Amino acid sequence: MTNNNILTPNSEYWKDNAIETFKGNSDLFIDFLQERDRHSAWIETQITDVQFEAMFAEPMYIADDAKKYSIPAEIVQEAANNSKLYGVVRGKHIPVGLAATESLIGYSKLIREGYSWMRRVNPVNLAKAINNGIDTIRYDDRRSTKCLVKVGDEMIRSVVSARYAPMPSGDLFNYINMDYLPENWEKAQFMSGYWTHERVRGMWSLAEYRDAFMKTIGLNGLLADFFPALSVENSDTTASSIKMRPMFIRDDGYEFPLLNKTRTMHIGAETIHERLESDLRMVFANFKDSENMLFELAATPITYGYNTLTHCLKQSKVNMPVEQAREAAQVFFTDKGNGPCTAMDVYMAVCDAYNYVVRDYPEDKLKITRACDAAVSAMQSPWQLLDKDTPANL
Repeated sequence: MTNNNILTPNSEYWKDNAIETFKGNSDLFIDFLQERDRHSAWIETQITDVQFEAMFAEPMYIADDAKKYSIPAEIVQEAANNSKLYGVVRGKHIPVGLAATESLIGYSKLIREGYSWMRRVNPVNLAKAINNGIDTIRYDDRRSTKCLVKVGDEMIRSVVSARYAPMPSGDLFNYINMDYLPENWEKAQFMSGYWTHERVRGMWSLAEYRDAFMKTIGLNGLLADFFPALSVENSDTTASSIKMRPMFIRDDGYEFPLLNKTRTMHIGAETIHERLESDLRMVFANFKDSENMLFELAATPITYGYNTLTHCLKQSKVNMPVEQAREAAQVFFTDKGNGPCTAMDVYMAVCDAYNYVVRDYPEDKLKITRACDAAVSAMQSPWQLLDKDTPANL
């Protein structure tokens, strides 16, 4: 199924900010993912065989390292500019990509701000902090002495527990597209997808089933201009999960995410394929559960609409980017003021903030994913506690 037109001869998919997007053609999307999988490998090794060293961006170091370690100079430069780290795996020096830093921050016990400061100012101490904490990769299995290192496009992209079960994105999305959807949602249509080193997402429209959805859950009035869709996201950079997120979408692309309950963990007793198949059977049920919450939101009265929105956006679990949060609050105040409304009105404004993030940062898929998670978390806000007579300072 390989399409020779997918990759250009001078493709630079080794770059930390590499991104590829697709619309309407699932074959190209899956072919590309399978091609990227062929440029990746998981190395199982002893934890003690993985160490990190600082890198330096000065030209003489770049040239010397490229020659000494037989690595293309542009890849050495990319890591020296960004992660500032080599991973030394079984004695072999491999530049570290930014995608791996999420887990490395956790192992080093650094907060994100501390990691960023050390990366800029003192990469030697950063490497020491990670090496000192790398043993925590064992998670809850203290007997384990091994870990998995993902090398993709000539850089380290992930370091995880040996109990982690990788799910190549090409396999995952081929299964969704060729097996799961034809058997369960035959009329589903591939809408869009994207690939980055941090995560991969595919989106399928379930618009042909809209009437059935709306009849079952009775949301014609609340979501008259929307159709149901299924978003599937995969990431190899953490131990977390494959996410299958139900949502509603408008024709203009506006996304209305619903509470996400379907997560296939990369670590578990069953094989990852068994866990995935089991979780996929819950997709429709999770649509219903999420949409039942929308009824609750629509039935929850709010006295101070604008104030409640500002306090909702200010919650630590929501933590929406400030500019987009302020814009959503201002639009809400202009349209509805600070008078009575429902929690559904407030949640719609939170979704506005998320969609402003999508609009303003189309290439930053990590920021978009976090904003989507933030919006979803707002569905379960303590509305009575947030309904105050003074606004929060965004």
